[in-house]
Amino acid sequence: MATTRQAGGSPSATCWPSGVQEMFALRDFEIALADGTSLAVATSSWVVFDLEAKQPLPTARALPAEFLLERRSLNDPFVHLPGLKAAERSVRLRTVLRDLDLNRHVNHAVYVQWALECASAELASRQQPVGLEVGFRAEAFYGDEVVSESRTENADGPEVRLAHRIRHAHRDIELARLRTVWSQ
Repeated sequence: MATTRQAGGSPSATCWPSGVQEMFALRDFEIALADGTSLAVATSSWVVFDLEAKQPLPTARALPAEFLLERRSLNDPFVHLPGLKAAERSVRLRTVLRDLDLNRHVNHAVYVQWALECASAELASRQQPVGLEVGFRAEAFYGDEVVSESRTENADGPEVRLAHRIRHAHRDIELARLRTVWSQ
C-alpha cells in the first residue's frame, strides 16, 4: 500500500478486480477525494479456493475476463518476501475472539496489527507506517499463541524498513511474512 498524506474533503474508497497472475486473482484499491486526488492505493493477490474440494480453483473459472477492469492502482509484481533469518525484537500475543473472521480464523488485518506491535516505541514515536507488504502463509485460530518478530532492514535515509515474521509460538509454523516502511 502507498499513501499520500493530505487533509480536506471526504474520501471515498473504490476497489475492483484488476487481473490474473498465475493462480492468483488481483484486486486493486484506491482511496480518493471527490476531486480525484488520490490519498492511498493498494493492490492484493488472492487464491480462489474451493472449500468443498479443499484446493485452489483455476482463476479463469472463478473470475471470468469480462469481470476484470484492466487498470492497476499500484504495479506490484508480488515477489515473495524473504524469510526473517534473525529477529532483533519479538513480542508474544494470544489470539482472542475479536481477532476472528466469519470463518473462525484470525482476520488478515490482525496480522498487520501484530507486526506493528513489534516495532520499537522509539520508531513509532518519530515515524509512521507508510508502506506495507504482506505474504500470508498459514492460518491462526482462537487461543493460539503467536510470536511477532522484526528486524530493521535499513535505518539510513528518510525511510526505515522492517522485515517481520509472525509464527506460531508452539508449533514450527510460519503464519505470515511482512515488510513495513516507516517515514516522517
